[in-house]
Parts: sequence; C-alpha cells; structure tokens
Amino acid sequence: MPQKNQAFLVDVLADVLPSKPNAMIVFVGDGPDKPAVQQHAEELGIADHILFLGQRSDVNRLYQAFDVFLSSKPL
Repeated sequence: MPQKNQAFLVDVLADVLPSKPNAMIVFVGDGPDKPAVQQHAEELGIADHILFLGQRSDVNRLYQAFDVFLSSKPL
C-alpha cells in the first residue's frame, strides 16, 4: 500500500549499500505496489539485494535472520 512507502526503503538501501555491501531488504506480503517497487529496485540496480517473499504464514521464523526489523503495522 502507498502509505507503507516501500520505495523509500529501496532508496535508503541504495544509499546504504556503498558502505554496507551485504545489506538486504526482505519484503513479506503482497500488494498493489509490489510491481512498482520491484521496478524501482531494478532501475537503481539493486534488485539483487531485495527479496520479495510474498504471503507467508511463518513470518515469526524469519525474525532471527534480521539485524533490523521494520513493520508497517503493530505486531
């Protein structure tokens, strides 16, 4: 959804990568903005640093892999 502003996170990742080349973003879920966010990442040349996992029922199992966790809604 537009209010989640995932494109901004992609921009932040582009700024972070020169100093942290192993940085990644993992997006969980689907929505109408997904194709635009994917396109934005492609245009910036950083699509290989972003995973789009789609809908998941096991998100809690992913938390252990994250150094930073952002959520657009309360847990």
